[in-house]
Amino acid sequence: MLDTIKTDYSQTLDSAAAREALQGLFDAGFDMMCRGKDCRNTLDGAYTFLRKLRNAAEPKCCNAFRYDAALLTENLIFAAEILSVQGDVKFGFECDFFGKYISLPQDDFSFAFLNILANCAVYSRDGYASVTLRESSNCLLIKIGSRSFFDCREFYTAVSSHGSIGFAYRLFRKNGGNMFLAGDLKNTAVCIVLPFAQSGRISEITTAENLLCDRLSPAYIAFCGHG
Repeated sequence: MLDTIKTDYSQTLDSAAAREALQGLFDAGFDMMCRGKDCRNTLDGAYTFLRKLRNAAEPKCCNAFRYDAALLTENLIFAAEILSVQGDVKFGFECDFFGKYISLPQDDFSFAFLNILANCAVYSRDGYASVTLRESSNCLLIKIGSRSFFDCREFYTAVSSHGSIGFAYRLFRKNGGNMFLAGDLKNTAVCIVLPFAQSGRISEITTAENLLCDRLSPAYIAFCGHG
């Protein structure tokens, strides 16, 4: 079934139809797993394909809604820790503010952030990765890092690609922000700078429960199917 979905997509380039077909594959696969059949390889392959589709999509611009940056980030980290591909990677979280808003499309921001966090989990040597949020000159500064996360050449190659890091870079740049690499010989961090939103309707935050209950949420797409 997955091969058929890939073939249909290669002929039509209809990502919406491919996503709908993948939803049917996931539903059937999880039903089979509940009946004791092993479908992990098929599901992993489906998540890998879905992530490639998501990474290749054009990021959207800011909309009329804004949301609490710290609260959403905390929820994303909790979901990531549950789904971590390493199983034992722990994520530290520090934030020196609350009640500050950003207005990037929430689904795109969640996927981009979790993509970076997933890379961090894979590269972490000591099973620990840190996320810090700071307020700087009326902008949000996010640092995501671990020991031996990236080297400069890998990072800048990834930025120009249509992979997970490339999607994140395009999203942040398109919405008035930036993304760069910082660190020393032992520790590296991806730094994200985003403008705070001063106006717009306040939208509800995606909860960790929402992320973990929806098998097509940004959390599953970013963290599943790496094997």
